[in-house]
Amino acid sequence: MSKKKVTVKDLRKELSVLGAHVSGNKAELQNRLQSWKDNNLDRTLFEIAVVQSKDRNKFPEATTDQLEKLDKSTIEWLSPSLIYQYFAERTAIKGHDGGRKLFLCEFVKNCTFKTDDNDIFLTALCSAQLKKHVDYKVQIHLNKEKCAIMKTQCECPAGFGPSAACKHVGALIFAAEYYSVTGNVKQNKTCTSLQQQWHRPKADPGRQLQKISIDEMLKVPPVSVTPNVAVTNFFCNAFSTG
Repeated sequence: MSKKKVTVKDLRKELSVLGAHVSGNKAELQNRLQSWKDNNLDRTLFEIAVVQSKDRNKFPEATTDQLEKLDKSTIEWLSPSLIYQYFAERTAIKGHDGGRKLFLCEFVKNCTFKTDDNDIFLTALCSAQLKKHVDYKVQIHLNKEKCAIMKTQCECPAGFGPSAACKHVGALIFAAEYYSVTGNVKQNKTCTSLQQQWHRPKADPGRQLQKISIDEMLKVPPVSVTPNVAVTNFFCNAFSTG
């Protein structure tokens, strides 16, 4: 229907069918009707073709490779200043400072990764600060080409949403930054993930057992024996005479 030929009566009738307000002059009615059509408010959900775009920031279902296998050069761009900027943009400096403390105290464990072209996905568990038996799953998405932290999320209440900035997220980011510099993974290892060491001597010499004699153990004073000249001569003469 052309706007030049349409009448106010026709516009109000069409708006009434849609359930929209019918008050106003002709220009207002035309704008209101056009607004409804532009936003698909004049069609049902079954008539609208919904196009779902691919979410490139979606985290993979599982990351099985240990962080030690990741080429550290792929995240060497991850610097302390970039980490601070990430939290500052989200007004979450407490997450930055708290995450650094959790990392230094080795609250992070089970660091794994998965790569997809320039995308790097890191996953880890971070223990709660006051309840170390409670672990939160933390995930971060890094992009090598953009040199940016794309997306983060955590299972804790403060880590909800695509741009989480809680201290658990900060702990994993600092763990990744530490690995990019040193090539070592600083994380909390459980006793079942380490080989038993009870049969090996301690590295500290002060903690090793020293070899001592029985007399020293029993604190027996040494006895000095002076040879008897007469007895010595007697045995010497006996052996010489046969």
